[in-house]
Parts: sequence; C-alpha cells; structure tokens
Amino acid sequence: MTRSLRISLFIALLVSLLAAGLAVQPRASAADEKWRARYYNNRDASGDPVVRRDEKAIDYDWGDGSPHNDVDDDNFSARWTRAVFLNAGVYRFTATMDDGMRVWIDDALVIDEWKDSQVRSVAVDLYMTTGDHDLEVRYYEKGGKAVAKFDWALVQGPPPTVASRWRGQYFNNQSLSGSPTFERADNVIDFNWKTGSPWPTIPADRFSVRWTGAFDHDPGVYRFSVTTDDGARLWVNDRLVIDEWRDNQDALFQADVSLPGGTVPVRLDYYENGGAALIKLTIERISGAGTILPPTPQPDLPPGQTAVVVNARWLNVRAEPALSGEVIAVIPGGQVVTPIGRFGGWIKVVLPSGLEGWVGSSYLASSVDFTTLPVGT
Repeated sequence: MTRSLRISLFIALLVSLLAAGLAVQPRASAADEKWRARYYNNRDASGDPVVRRDEKAIDYDWGDGSPHNDVDDDNFSARWTRAVFLNAGVYRFTATMDDGMRVWIDDALVIDEWKDSQVRSVAVDLYMTTGDHDLEVRYYEKGGKAVAKFDWALVQGPPPTVASRWRGQYFNNQSLSGSPTFERADNVIDFNWKTGSPWPTIPADRFSVRWTGAFDHDPGVYRFSVTTDDGARLWVNDRLVIDEWRDNQDALFQADVSLPGGTVPVRLDYYENGGAALIKLTIERISGAGTILPPTPQPDLPPGQTAVVVNARWLNVRAEPALSGEVIAVIPGGQVVTPIGRFGGWIKVVLPSGLEGWVGSSYLASSVDFTTLPVGT
C-alpha cells in the first residue's frame, strides 16, 4: 500500500468517525453557549458594569476576594443572562449563595433570596417545554465570604400538569391593578394558604393573582374545575367560561368545554378578600357535549408578511432582551413592527419611527418564522 493511499484511507476513516460522533451529540443550547456576565461595584446591579465578560458556568467561591481586580471585595453585584435549549421535562434549578440571589426563567421570578445570609442553597422544580428558555441570575455580596453558584438538572418523573408551567403574577390589591408585586413560575395551581399569604411581600388579605399558560390537548370535551375562596374567573381559548368574581367560601365551579385539539391559551384570575385563601384548578377529559369554543382568531397580518402585529393592549419595548432592560417605548395593540433579530424568547423589532428595541415573542403574531432571524444582541 502506498503512502498516499494510507493517508487517504486514514482521512476517510477520521471523517466518518467525526460524522458519527456529531450525529449523536444532543443539542445543548440554541442561542448561546455561555453566560453574559456583568459585574458592578454596588449591591443592586445598577449603573454601568465595571467588568463585562462571557463565562461558561456560574460556579464561584471567591472567599474573601472578588471576581476581578476591578471589582471591590465587598458590596458588589453580578448579573448573568443566557438563553438555553431544553427538552421537555421537570428540571431542578438550584441557587447557592452568600449573600443574595434572584433567578428569572422566561421573565418569571422563580427564586427570590435577596437578603444577607451565610452560604445556603435554594431549589425549585419546574416543568419546562421543549425549546429556548431565557435565564437571568442576579447576585450581590455584602461582606465576608462571597459564593455564587447556579445550575439545573433533569428530574425523573412525569410532567406535573397538563397545562405545562403557569406564569403567576401576584398583586398587592384585589383588582389585579398596576404592576405585579412579584412573578414566578408555578407548576400547578393548587394552593391553600389558609389565613396566610403566597409570599412574604404579599399581604394575607386583599390580594390577587393572575395565572396564564398554554393547554396542549387532544380533541375532546374537557372539564375545567375551579375551587376558590374567594373570587375567580377562568378563560379558555380567550373565552370566559367561569365568572364568579365575588366572595366565596371553598366553592367549586365547573365548565365543560369542547376543544378541537392543539394548543389553546388558559387564564385564571383570583382574588382574596379576607379569612381563608384557597384556589385550585384541575382539567380532565370527559365524555359528552360541552360548550364549543372556536379557535382564537388571528389578527390580520400586514402586507408582504415582513412585519408583525403586537398582540397585546400595551407592550413595553426594551433596550435589552431581558425583563430588567430599560423600557424605551410603549406601543399599543395592533401596532405593526418589523422583526430583525432574536435572542431566546425575545424578538428585536424596528418601530415605524425607526427606533429599535426588544419585545417578548409571545406578544407578536406573524407569518415570519422567528427561527430564521439572526441571533444576537
């Protein structure tokens, strides 16, 4: 065998092995492989960062030191952002900190430990749908030891709810007015707070909550059951099917709904007046006739299929692809905008005025395939 033939065979074998290896590699991240890290010489991640860099992981024990020579040893903070691809399943997200840390997933606050303390770990289990998910971690160090770690792992077991994961918005009033006091992702809507409250910053009486989610289902008739103390309203496919916005005492209300299959939006509003606080939603498939709800009509798309229509009453346009990004404009429902980029669950758009900014993709309706947009910030 000649030397040139041996080299050719070796190259062919190497290429085939590499191709086989690449074929079985799982998809790890759709948008970016590293964290975008920002460090600040204050405890609230405000102003201009003194250090910007990309990092492979949030896994730090700085002891009595700091992340960088330009970062003070005490009274500093950090902000990490990243978009990751996850397969469907229940994941455990774990934050370890000294002193404080907050974690947002898809703009929902899921871990809120913004307080001085010694080293401790806090975990939350969430059902994640297949696709891109935005992660944001914020951390501050007051003094002494400095520890910041965050990771996630797949947890064995079936999904906790047929409606995937609920976005819960909690308000310090009974009317869901103003901005929510806090947000989080709730696995299920099954709460009995008794005479207490959902969160330390929420009063025990006269509060309200709004949950929104997507219900994936096969064709059939479904029974939506709401147990409440006090008031509740339920929308399925943008149609009001339960309207009991009044004081109730551990009352059960049901609506049978015929659905054609696919995915429909579900929204549950709740308020607590006084005394016991209880809310629960269950969904089960049954036989028999029900109220037929047609699919939600899509808004008219602009000519040329090059722009999108904002599908919300009012929508914030932000300077960065994150809930913490500065609001640079507010646009009304029906506004036509042009998509020019994406980052996780955010879409970069151009307004008619020429201003560029970021909006959540779930608030847009379009014939444009967002996955074809360039990724970047």
